[in-house]
Amino acid sequence: MTTLQLVSDSILDLIDSSSPYEFGSEPFYLLLAVAFFSWVLVARVMMALFKSERGLVSALFALLFPLLLGLSAYGLAETQVVPEVDRAWARTYLPTIAMAVVAIGVILVISKRLLGLNWVTNLIAVSFASTAAIFLSYGTMAMLDTVEQSGEQFQERNARNFEPIRSDDP
Repeated sequence: MTTLQLVSDSILDLIDSSSPYEFGSEPFYLLLAVAFFSWVLVARVMMALFKSERGLVSALFALLFPLLLGLSAYGLAETQVVPEVDRAWARTYLPTIAMAVVAIGVILVISKRLLGLNWVTNLIAVSFASTAAIFLSYGTMAMLDTVEQSGEQFQERNARNFEPIRSDDP
């Protein structure tokens, strides 16, 4: 396998492990869409609160750059650095540290210019948008689980209601 394939597989494994739903299923994509749109929307609202004149596209790119470069750093660290470091803690911590350092660096350098905010308000805006996206993702998971459970209960009740009535009397 090439390095690009190894890195992309590592990133897909990380994304897959972040959701309780199977990668490629409808609930997985719904959860991803809710998180993504809420992330961008809250970032745009935060930009407006901090008097930035930039638009929705700037908010989108300001969030996508740290996400994509952070995920790339995670994949590269997991596939290239961890095998070279012979420590028990490396597999657990190094990829996450690499992702965090690169994402924060990109937020402080590139996203700052795209959002039109200083570095403190930029970190606040991105952190608040990320927190809102996480909370809305958990809310979406709870809603999907409730809908799934109620659907199963409805099917069970429906099966009981349409069972033939048995009578022991001739």
